Amino acid sequence: MDRIYINRRPGEYRIHIEIEASEIPDLLEDLERDEHSFGWDVSRRLLEILRSSRATFEVDRRNGR
Repeated sequence: MDRIYINRRPGEYRIHIEIEASEIPDLLEDLERDEHSFGWDVSRRLLEILRSSRATFEVDRRNGR
């Protein structure tokens, strides 16, 4: 996670974090360890995004991409 972008346009305040495909399994391992203690929907949503990304990248790797 070397690159973090900040968007400060009025009404569009967001951050964009680049996560290397190779970092996703380790990040998921860390987050899933305490998954049931998350009270925030945002944390659960991040887990969903990471799981979906991991699955997508695994399919790409199997297909030689």
